[in-house]
Amino acid sequence: TLNHAFEKELEARFKHDVKISYEYVADKNITDPEFVDNFIVMLNKKYEHIRLDTIIGVMPAGCSFLIKYGEETFPGKPKIYALPSKEQIGQITKLSRGVIVESTSDIPGTIERMRTFLPNTENLYVLSGAGKDDLYYVEVTRKAIEHMRWPKNVIYRAGVPPDELTEELSKLPLRGFSLDAIPS
Repeated sequence: TLNHAFEKELEARFKHDVKISYEYVADKNITDPEFVDNFIVMLNKKYEHIRLDTIIGVMPAGCSFLIKYGEETFPGKPKIYALPSKEQIGQITKLSRGVIVESTSDIPGTIERMRTFLPNTENLYVLSGAGKDDLYYVEVTRKAIEHMRWPKNVIYRAGVPPDELTEELSKLPLRGFSLDAIPS
């Protein structure tokens, strides 16, 4: 979803074709020196004949790689750090040729809107991946829910495989829902 929205936004802003190449890296890989060495070699080989204008690290894992290895891997290229962790912002401001794009996600506001539209909700499932970024946002969500003391029961599920999650959720009892029941 993020990739699609990102591409759509860039296409709308530029009058010429924009070509985007994605590389994925997980937090656990960044701490493995052998992985990092091989990853940098692969990136250098892959992009040796492609002119890159800008490098964008997305979420804390991507930003972490660019903070630690960005200049070694993409020397002299401008770098954008999109959605870094709060801890990374201080590191990024010390780097040259870097721009920070902070998150505008309003998780507490989203939870409040859910409560406004579905005030009788008693059970809420909070689903996420199991990566460091995912778990950070789960913690923000948990704090927002605890602060509001709504709903009565919250079930947190992180990193559950899709088939298992589908099976689990299919066993939940269905309750009637009507758009007429939503306050205006």
